[in-house]
Amino acid sequence: MHTYKLTHRYTRLRDFYGVRTELNLHQLNLICAYIQLIRFDLPSLTGAEDTISEDKGCALLASLYEMEALYSESHYTSELDFYENWNGYCDAELSKHEFEIIGCARPNVYSAIILTLINDCQESLQKIYESSFTDDFTLIKLLKENILRLTCILKGNPVEPAWKWCSIDGKSLDGRVFVRNDGSRDLPSNLFV
Repeated sequence: MHTYKLTHRYTRLRDFYGVRTELNLHQLNLICAYIQLIRFDLPSLTGAEDTISEDKGCALLASLYEMEALYSESHYTSELDFYENWNGYCDAELSKHEFEIIGCARPNVYSAIILTLINDCQESLQKIYESSFTDDFTLIKLLKENILRLTCILKGNPVEPAWKWCSIDGKSLDGRVFVRNDGSRDLPSNLFV
């Protein structure tokens, strides 16, 4: 078994996040790249993170790939930084690793990541309610709309053109269906399948 510390170059988190798995570092990098490419396909939304951070990455790896999530710092084999993973596996060397990344695909990954986006928006709402900015009704309305719309696509509905949603790289998501519930593997649109 290998123990990996998960990080992100631009994190604000101070806690330890890691995973224990039989996979080697390259295999873990492939899976993390796959998860990040799925997130990249989803909308860029006010109140939700555009990146996979070490805390969300840890939870996703545990739930989707049955890795053991670690929250107490201990000796680790190696470190995986999600920022470096993006730059290497998802950007500069995507074509080199594409077929290996496709091999990591699983069903229901869009659903799992959509749930993290809903959670992000709920946490953003909670912070507003706890702060002195509770009169920011425009932001509150937008966050509530995002939660309702994310819940809608989580049920398998297409993205409505009226929402004007775009992926992180600015591509229109009009009509896109992310959740199929048919048991097929989720494949990000930026892979050449």
